[in-house]
Amino acid sequence: MVRSALILSFALCTASLAMGADRYVSPTGSASNPGTLAAPWTMAKAASSAVAGDIVYVRGGTYTSTVSITVSGTATQPIIFRNYPEETPVFDLTGQTPPSNDSDAAIISILNRSHLIVQGFTLQNWRTSNEKGLPEGILIAGRNGSTCTNIRLLNNTIRNIEQNNTVKGNFNANAHGIKVAGRSTTPVTDIIVEGNHLSNLRLGASEALVINGNVTNFRVNNNVVHDCNNIGIDLIGFEGTLPSTLDRARDGVVSGNVVYNIDSSYNPAYKGDFTTGGGDRAAGGIYVDGGTRIIIERNLVFGCNFGVEVASEEDFGTGIADFITLRNNLLRHNQGAGLIMGGYNSGRGSTTNCTFINNTIYGNGTIGGGPQIQVQHHVSSNVFKNNIVVARGSTTSMVSVTGSAVSGFTGNTFSYNLYYAPSGSAPTFEASGSKNLSAWQAATSLSGGDVGSSAGDPKFIVSHPSAAEPKTAWQLASGSPAINTGAPSPGYQPGDAEDDFFGDSRLRDGRVDRGADEF
Repeated sequence: MVRSALILSFALCTASLAMGADRYVSPTGSASNPGTLAAPWTMAKAASSAVAGDIVYVRGGTYTSTVSITVSGTATQPIIFRNYPEETPVFDLTGQTPPSNDSDAAIISILNRSHLIVQGFTLQNWRTSNEKGLPEGILIAGRNGSTCTNIRLLNNTIRNIEQNNTVKGNFNANAHGIKVAGRSTTPVTDIIVEGNHLSNLRLGASEALVINGNVTNFRVNNNVVHDCNNIGIDLIGFEGTLPSTLDRARDGVVSGNVVYNIDSSYNPAYKGDFTTGGGDRAAGGIYVDGGTRIIIERNLVFGCNFGVEVASEEDFGTGIADFITLRNNLLRHNQGAGLIMGGYNSGRGSTTNCTFINNTIYGNGTIGGGPQIQVQHHVSSNVFKNNIVVARGSTTSMVSVTGSAVSGFTGNTFSYNLYYAPSGSAPTFEASGSKNLSAWQAATSLSGGDVGSSAGDPKFIVSHPSAAEPKTAWQLASGSPAINTGAPSPGYQPGDAEDDFFGDSRLRDGRVDRGADEF
């Protein structure tokens, strides 16, 4: 339902694009020009003067000012701001400083506007050391009850957005690469963030790409996020002053993204140093922090402090991550667990009614070993099915439930998973003591019995692939015990338009495979 509605919305958006005019912008343009190719506008003039149906072509070169887009298109005639073909406009804020007033300070701001496309820009070098400065690459926000809908960010490059405050443990200093925020009872809706490249961001206590608050019907697809010192992609709820039913990122799809080298140990907010590290490793590649009804699929996450976390940082009883579907992802070679669920202490929020299905979780725990899946507090009524879980090196731990959280680990159903410890030892499960697979299956109050699960080498086409292998190394080889051994049909059926990690049909030969690849 989420995917179909979004496709329909943006199909309507792209109709009748020829109705407007072609406008042109260059670094040497003038606001008094007519905006033609021969006599272009400034970017500020285009951002305040374009009308529905216009395509604003921005010529290559360097632009040194921030831009606030104050115009809107219509549902059938959006306004397009895009790079001139074969040229790259670079918005470079070197030497300038965001205002120190605790307010969003984006290179491109879209506030309370609708029916826009922003495509093909490079945004860079926006820095501050003041904790009250908030540098951002692109901001989309809805405030004061105004409509903010139908906006696409396509194929932009965002780098070197930096919060350089050096005070250790300071969670008041923040920055973002892309931020989408709903701050009123009117939701921000129908947002697509696709094909963007975010890198080398110093984020303080914040995130590279964030969907926060009252935002619905969004897609975050095929972006690359890497080498940042805090969370890669974050889907947040319960941070504002809205009613809790509205103050949540919801009804979205996060698909086909590549997230790597996300490491908060180089972040002063986590008591680290920008150069030498040494801080807490607490940043996930993808983080659901209180979101709901979100599909997270076909993403590759590696080299991060941990892979994916589904939880809430808010108080238990208020904060909750629920109805999240994590499917067909490859979570590999992260420093901690590949998957984390639940509140980080007993007073924090819960993970409930989520589905973790057909993922490959491989070789995580590259620093300090540890489990592939870490269960924290208040994790209940979730489904964990058809996954491949492979330990790293000599370790054997598949699932570990924090000791003090076992009493809240209830109503969860594990089934038809394939577990493997390459060391040759039996896989282990840590919950009220260490258990082998048969004991884990017998602990029905913890595992739901883990019916249909087994232990064995999944037999990828590259035997025991290393961190350096391309993603195709995790395809299944002929004879793999994962083939046609997932939950049987008709009890199992793939989701609407669901593909495997490699973009192939999720169900072939009558029974689904285990893991992210359908052989």
